[in-house]
Amino acid sequence: MAAAAASRIALHLLPRLRLRSSFHTETPVQLAIRTAIESNDHRRIPLILSAGGGGGGSSPPDEDPFSFLAHLPPPLTTRIVDDILQSLMSFCRPRSLSHPSFAALLSVLLPQPHPHLPAVNFPLALAVLQTAIRCGFSPPPSTRHSLSLFWVHLRHPHHGRKPPAVRLLLSMRGVGYRPDLLTLNFLVFSLCSSSEVEEAVGVLRGMAGAGCGPDCDSYCAVIDACCGSAVGDVPRAVALLREMVAGEGMVPRKGTVGKVVGALRREGQGRKAAKVVAFLDSEGVAVGFEEYEAVVEGCLECKEFVTAGKMVVKMSEVGFIPYIRVRHRVVEGLAGIGQQELAGTVRQSLAKIRS
Repeated sequence: MAAAAASRIALHLLPRLRLRSSFHTETPVQLAIRTAIESNDHRRIPLILSAGGGGGGSSPPDEDPFSFLAHLPPPLTTRIVDDILQSLMSFCRPRSLSHPSFAALLSVLLPQPHPHLPAVNFPLALAVLQTAIRCGFSPPPSTRHSLSLFWVHLRHPHHGRKPPAVRLLLSMRGVGYRPDLLTLNFLVFSLCSSSEVEEAVGVLRGMAGAGCGPDCDSYCAVIDACCGSAVGDVPRAVALLREMVAGEGMVPRKGTVGKVVGALRREGQGRKAAKVVAFLDSEGVAVGFEEYEAVVEGCLECKEFVTAGKMVVKMSEVGFIPYIRVRHRVVEGLAGIGQQELAGTVRQSLAKIRS
């Protein structure tokens, strides 16, 4: 009761707490939104945004209806955002009517260009994302970039120690929300898309401590990012692949296996690529034709003819036949280094599957 009363008193201060700068004029939409919040009628907000304002006028595309939140004390901002999210979660049909509200909240909590934002904006932004995703809203691409910038800003303060990733993830609890897999995966995807691979690994390592361990999508996103040519860390990609399969019992996506093999091939590590495929096979993970073929071609490129020959034999055992050009190069390469016996085994294995 006391908290509710305090909140009502604080809400009455909104007119005085909004922008005091003389150059700012409150638009009809902003006035209608603020009035709905002051009167505790948050369910009107989607309707106001849909109509373009209480007076029937249209809303400028660059207008931020929640801009006044940036000028409120963090506890009051937290309370208002939570009230809005609770009302949006109970909004029934059509669910898409609530989507502009989520976009507007994310815009004010994660603005661009990125200023020095209050730390509470980060868990609030995650809370908005969590609610929005559950309501079927797909955040715009700019959200990923803004979220990544904010995370890096918090993790690399100008003064003081670098806070552990798990502490930032658990900051959601301070605003009344619990981290979940979809929300943290969105953060992982955001960091990966911004080439912040080291930070994405940090989130991956902190997820279990935040109450929701990583899943296949979490691992594959980070592995894919590690295989990127711009910020590649192929040894880490291989280590994470082994961890998710042998340590966590997960099955990687076919595309992720292909990226690891392709990255090793680019680095001239044909033999290591073959070891990755052999490891996956030993763990019962099915490897596709394209991945086998890439390994064989990678081995040929770095003249690892023996490894290429063994991979061709393995391919035939699982029903795959390499392209004719590749088959000829393997047999010729083995003959050229005196590996006649293995060359014969390769021919026999291919003849057996063709028959």
